Amino acid sequence: MSTVEKSCLLGASIAVVIGIVVGVFQFMGRNISAGFISIAGGLFAGIVIGFAPQWVGSLTGQSLSMVIAHATKVMA
Repeated sequence: MSTVEKSCLLGASIAVVIGIVVGVFQFMGRNISAGFISIAGGLFAGIVIGFAPQWVGSLTGQSLSMVIAHATKVMA
């Protein structure tokens, strides 16, 4: 579970950084509204990706490692 949480946090941080970089380029191109949308989209994606393991655990009552183990058994 720790590895899955760490990779989700890493993916969330990458999404936030990409959103900020794209937003800065939009600002430099004088497209202010698209810049704000890019930054807000990056932050929203970071929140969704970062909190995904906790949401799965709270909705199903299972840890994410149990869900992944079940999915690998079904796929194999």
